[in-house]
Amino acid sequence: MSTDIKSPRVNPNLIHLREIILLESSLESSEEFLKSPVKPLGCEVKVGNLIGGNPDKNNFSTRLEIQLIGQDEQGQALGLKARFLIHFRFEVDNFTDFVQHRDKEQAILDSKLTLTLLNIAYSTTRGMVLSRTQGTFFDGVILPVIDPAVFLSPVSPTAQ
Repeated sequence: MSTDIKSPRVNPNLIHLREIILLESSLESSEEFLKSPVKPLGCEVKVGNLIGGNPDKNNFSTRLEIQLIGQDEQGQALGLKARFLIHFRFEVDNFTDFVQHRDKEQAILDSKLTLTLLNIAYSTTRGMVLSRTQGTFFDGVILPVIDPAVFLSPVSPTAQ
């Protein structure tokens, strides 16, 4: 007889996106770039995140940080940068079903729920960044599709 513990199934009907806050949004152009602006032919994208939750309130939150660096055809920085910091707060009706371990300091969640919520947050961020960069020198940046598992280790792109 198997002793495997089945993880709960993620039910989208029990997930509620309660809050999206654009905490920071900035576009920077260097003096050199402004003297002879050109449309970037590439864009380096850096992502970072911070994850938190409160099982007592069925809340999960994450802050996603996106940095963009405009590049020329050789991949060299043009002096064009953008940064976005976006906060997301979710309420999950069956949040406690996904808590694998809990002590006074932290709760460890099943990765299925964590990845689902991070995927929702990143997908929403993709649309926000596209919208916010249209009409700028970036001319609308479409962030790449990525595996949300990259967010499971909190990293600030400024530390990369």
